[in-house]
Amino acid sequence: MEQPFYEFLTAFAQKHGDIEWHNHPGNERAVVCIEGTARWFFPTVLRNFRHFLGEGWNLYLFHTEYNEPFILEHLGAWEIQRFKVNHPRVNAHVFNVLCKDLALWSMVKEENVLVFEADTIACKPWSAEWLQWDMIGAPCGEGGRIYNGGLSLRRRSKMIEALGRFDALLTDEQEDIFFTKALRIMGARLPNGYDAARFAVENEYYEQPFGLHGTDKAYIPLTVAEKIVRQIEF
Repeated sequence: MEQPFYEFLTAFAQKHGDIEWHNHPGNERAVVCIEGTARWFFPTVLRNFRHFLGEGWNLYLFHTEYNEPFILEHLGAWEIQRFKVNHPRVNAHVFNVLCKDLALWSMVKEENVLVFEADTIACKPWSAEWLQWDMIGAPCGEGGRIYNGGLSLRRRSKMIEALGRFDALLTDEQEDIFFTKALRIMGARLPNGYDAARFAVENEYYEQPFGLHGTDKAYIPLTVAEKIVRQIEF
C-alpha cells in the first residue's frame, strides 16, 4: 500500500475505529464487497465507506472460509449479510467470475449497488448525483469508455438484464469490460469520462473524487495521492 493511503487509514482507524455497520430492511441501497484475504486494513476500509456513505446502505460481504475467523473477530458484532465464497481464495479471476454470476445479483435485493474491493478508499460524502447512472466507475480503458469495477456504482436490474441478454461466462473479458460494453449496446445511461473520474480515480485525476481505487497499485503519481489524502475531511 502506498504511504499516503497507509497513513490515512491509520489515522482514520484511530478516530473512527468504533464505527459499525448494521443493515436495516428499510434501506434502499446496498454495498457489495468481495474480499478473500485477512488484511489488517480491511475493517477500516469498511468503516471508511460507512462514514462517507451515511445511512441507508446494507452491506453484503462475500468472503472465503479461510478469512472467516478474521471476519468474525473484527466484524462479528455487525448486523450484515455474509456469504461464503466457494473458492480457497479470492483473486482477480474469482472476482470476475462472481460478478458475472447471476446468483450474486439475485442475492442482493436493493436496486442501487456500490461494489468495492479492499484496495479502495472513500474520500468525501456520498452524493445522490451518482444515482442517475446505470453504471459508473473510474475510467480505465478504451479512451475512458470502460468503467473499472473495483469501485463502481451499478443498477442491479441492468446487471441482471445484461447477464440475460449476453452470456458473460462464455467470454474471457473482465467483468467490468463485459458490463460496460453490454450496457452500451443496451443504450443504458453511462457517464462521460470526466464525470466517471469525478466519481472515482484510478489513473485519471481531475478533482477530489468520491473514492479511489488501487491504493496498493501506484496507478497515480505519489504527489496526486498525497493531494487527494490531504483533502479528505473526517
